[in-house]
Amino acid sequence: MPQKKESKKRKLIDFKAISQDKFVKIALMILLLSFFLGYTMRFLDFTKSPIFGSIGVIYPIHQETYPYYSQNVGGGEFSDMNREIIPNSPIDFLYVIRNNIVSAVLVSSMGVLIAIPTAIFTFLVGMSAGASIPEVLEFASTFIAIKTILLFILYTAAITLAASIGLEIGFMILKFIKDKKIEVNKTLYDKLILLMILVIINIILQYVLLVM
Repeated sequence: MPQKKESKKRKLIDFKAISQDKFVKIALMILLLSFFLGYTMRFLDFTKSPIFGSIGVIYPIHQETYPYYSQNVGGGEFSDMNREIIPNSPIDFLYVIRNNIVSAVLVSSMGVLIAIPTAIFTFLVGMSAGASIPEVLEFASTFIAIKTILLFILYTAAITLAASIGLEIGFMILKFIKDKKIEVNKTLYDKLILLMILVIINIILQYVLLVM
């Protein structure tokens, strides 16, 4: 009987196990390292690369921040022309859904390719964010900066989870090739559930704060 009670009290998501997961730590290290590199080399516009050009801006930046970003990273000057571009920026509900779902699916599913694309994509996300977020915080208003920080933290959490899933899948495939067996850790299911929850939260908050 006591065993049945313990099983009923079992948590849906084991946050402690997720926080101690080695793949989460590796993914977070990749993001932090690439963010630092992006910050130190923010004179380059990583969002104009072929990869980001086809996917779009994959971290949340409000329409109002574009002039500040283009003034410093793009080399332009903040003028009335910049302000006129803001309403025409392609941020709408479908754009928000695509950026969140596509990012999560790509980063996690590319683990089937031995996690190499997952690591590269995560690295590029960190570099592009490191190149643009500091400019927004330095030159945008306090309210915009707060929104940017909040959404960026939530988005980073989702990307970290997705990357850890992709890395773990890649490790599982390597182990299968070597030992001909697959062992799925329960933490992987917890991370999948938490990732889906974070993606939904990101979509809702980004729509409310970026679009409405």
